[in-house]
Amino acid sequence: MDFVIAFSGLLWRAEMEILFVLGFFVVLVLTGVSIFGVLLALMVAALLLFISGLLVFVIKLFPWLLLAVIAAGLWHACNKAPSLKDNKKYQR
Repeated sequence: MDFVIAFSGLLWRAEMEILFVLGFFVVLVLTGVSIFGVLLALMVAALLLFISGLLVFVIKLFPWLLLAVIAAGLWHACNKAPSLKDNKKYQR
């Protein structure tokens, strides 16, 4: 049941995005902007939405990325290879 609710939420979100793009297109056409201007504005808006979506994705993942960096640092600190100066057979 949770999957159905989540999937319907995604569909609703996609419908809202399509309605936003269609509304944006209609408003630009009704204000007298040329088709080239409308297409250019739609491409710029799509690019901005894509970049903002990536930014939100990175912000959502930031705590996990930070945890991974801390875990890697701890792993490296706890599992150090023996240094060469402590090994007598390599010294002259």
